Amino acid sequence: MLELRRIAIHEAGHTVMAYLQGKKSDGVSIVSGNGALGWSRYTPICTECSDIEELQKCALIAMAGFAAEKVAFTDADLCGATNDLSEAASYSNRMFGTAVSPATKNDEWTKVGQELLRDSWDLVELIADQLIEYRELTGERVESLCVSRTKTNRLAQSAQICESR
Repeated sequence: MLELRRIAIHEAGHTVMAYLQGKKSDGVSIVSGNGALGWSRYTPICTECSDIEELQKCALIAMAGFAAEKVAFTDADLCGATNDLSEAASYSNRMFGTAVSPATKNDEWTKVGQELLRDSWDLVELIADQLIEYRELTGERVESLCVSRTKTNRLAQSAQICESR
């Protein structure tokens, strides 16, 4: 069960980061296939990115699964993230050429990803819980969860502001 939770957290990390970066979810799954333990799909797809800002967003999304694992588990390692590593390295190379080590940039993307995901951790856990229960979520379901959680958080923040006055 712990391994399934790890996969769900990993894919939820990609999904939430994609949402935070303005991407539209096409769905997420923890059903293995094609050599992967799960997947998260969104549009526009990152292979079409060309400007620096979009490439940075794509690198963050690529490393977000590992970043989520690092937040949730003390023993996170890169074993399940080899495709993510090569994808993020590709974006780094497109941004910086070979002047910057992809491993160094991947560490940076992971740290930034951890910070961003911690701020939305309730959403990561909500999507991970839904993935464990249903194994796959449609893009519409992901968007619904993200929007409803964002509204709930805004209402809670507004209530805190009103109470503090």
